[in-house]
Amino acid sequence: MFASSVRMKNVIIVSKCLGVTQINLQESWYEFHFKGVYAGKSLKKIRLLGRQGLKLTYGEEYLLYIQITSLHNGTLNGLILKTAMLLDLRDRS
Repeated sequence: MFASSVRMKNVIIVSKCLGVTQINLQESWYEFHFKGVYAGKSLKKIRLLGRQGLKLTYGEEYLLYIQITSLHNGTLNGLILKTAMLLDLRDRS
């Protein structure tokens, strides 16, 4: 549909992990739920590369700090810089 080379921009998103693809011991890709618009483009999902040793759980919701690398056919692609599980951030008082 569209392709865009996006200037490396960092953003924060909150989303649910819908898929994990383990390529090898050093590389895992994560797919997250997203329906909306970014930079004027309609998005259907987010695909992110996790750093070595990062283990996210399918079905859990996360606060993610990411670096966007591209937009292509309704998919935002990027790198995970930092993450926190939303369940861990709840008020325990």
